[in-house]
Amino acid sequence: MRLFIAVPIPPEIKAVVADLSAGLSRAGADVKWVRPENLHLTLSFLGEHRAEDVPVIKSAVERSTRGFPAFSLAFSRLGVFESWERPRVLWLGIERGTGDVVELAAGIDRQLAQAGIETAEKGRPFAAHLTLGRFRSRRHAERLRDAAASFAAPRVMEMPVGRLVLYESRLFPEGPSYAALAESELPAALGA
Repeated sequence: MRLFIAVPIPPEIKAVVADLSAGLSRAGADVKWVRPENLHLTLSFLGEHRAEDVPVIKSAVERSTRGFPAFSLAFSRLGVFESWERPRVLWLGIERGTGDVVELAAGIDRQLAQAGIETAEKGRPFAAHLTLGRFRSRRHAERLRDAAASFAAPRVMEMPVGRLVLYESRLFPEGPSYAALAESELPAALGA
């Protein structure tokens, strides 16, 4: 099973991001855009694990959320990994709430390590972002860079973070499909 832990994105932000991606796609860059239903904020990519690991992973996530209050974050800027000269991933960055996201991700990874669960990105620094698309080539990347430079985040790009989901990623030729296996709520979100 190919697993990851993420913050689900609310429908209203998915709709804004879908409009943003549609506008950016007009630049004609060779990008495979993330389908709106697949948008999520990854906190830990676990990679391949056995089904028997799921209860252990779920317990580790629950331990990491104990005492961690719900918080808000706001998306604000566009960027790329690795660089515009060698673009791989187009992302939407976080303006507010980055510290909370980083702290939560670190806590999850600590609990997973204590439970003996390896993550696929062990040793790689965590970079909080929402993936919008993956570059297949550099074709028209400059046009997309120019379009991204004029982006201004609308106010609706703010969202509460009160729930984490353990997902299984299933790969298909038309793109991945994600199935929720378990959920954990941040304490302040209970009963809200």
